[in-house]
Amino acid sequence: SGNLGSPVVTALVDEGFQVSVTTRKSSSATFPTTVTAYRTDYSSDELRNIVNGHDAIVVTLGFEGFDIQIGLIEIAIAAGVKRFIPGEFGSDRTRPQGRRLKEFDAVLAPKQLVLERLQAAAQEQKLEWTGIATGPFFDWAIDGPFNSFGMDLSNSRATIFGSGNEQVTATNLGTIALAVAKVLQLPEKTKNRMLRIRSVQSSQNEVLAELEVATGTSWTVDRVETEGLVARGFEKLSKGDRFGFLDVLAVELFEDGAGRSVVVSEEDADNALLGIPFDTVKGTVERLVKQRAS
Repeated sequence: SGNLGSPVVTALVDEGFQVSVTTRKSSSATFPTTVTAYRTDYSSDELRNIVNGHDAIVVTLGFEGFDIQIGLIEIAIAAGVKRFIPGEFGSDRTRPQGRRLKEFDAVLAPKQLVLERLQAAAQEQKLEWTGIATGPFFDWAIDGPFNSFGMDLSNSRATIFGSGNEQVTATNLGTIALAVAKVLQLPEKTKNRMLRIRSVQSSQNEVLAELEVATGTSWTVDRVETEGLVARGFEKLSKGDRFGFLDVLAVELFEDGAGRSVVVSEEDADNALLGIPFDTVKGTVERLVKQRAS
């Protein structure tokens, strides 16, 4: 029912899958009548009952779901689930650690444990898995609650980190959702591997330029150096402020010359394998601006 979960459910239903979803008992989310919804506290006992009889598990939980996944893998193995797609959307955790910001890895350490457990389960032939590395969720990063691409559409204001020229690959939510469905339709070609997909490759400055054209407005620009952001982020995290992660993420994505944020080139992307489209910055930005105007 979240930012990624909703489009994933839609894509799976559209592609003909029988879909069940889990959501917290306190959630007021609604789902199509063809979808079976389980409201749960995510205890192991409840998850065992829910998972039984399912062929695949797709995890779209955010931060709060990191610690749930290891236990869920064991439940999936016991229930005879065939395919597990972890909440691995984002960076490619199979690439050398030297290409990632070590502090970024530290924040997301539970995700590495999930990947290692899945790899071990696959070697033991107990469970197949597929990871999908997407980079940032492009449309959501531009016009989502955290403005993780530095763009504030409500106030026509941009926060540009460093020069704003660092290249980033990113994937729109609808494309990620379609990729999930295609993975399950292509089980042999996608099993036990990390797929790398993308919608666009761009920079903050390029996105800002398209936003100014689409909105017909000259935006206010705040420029922030990345030096010191990691320390500030960890200080926030140490005080229980999860928004400190956004400072660390900004360095991971936008630090000048780091070259960390191109998940895959267009030529090497797994879009063709999955039959999913590329997009353009212009097309995405225009769609977001039109959605806000409607």
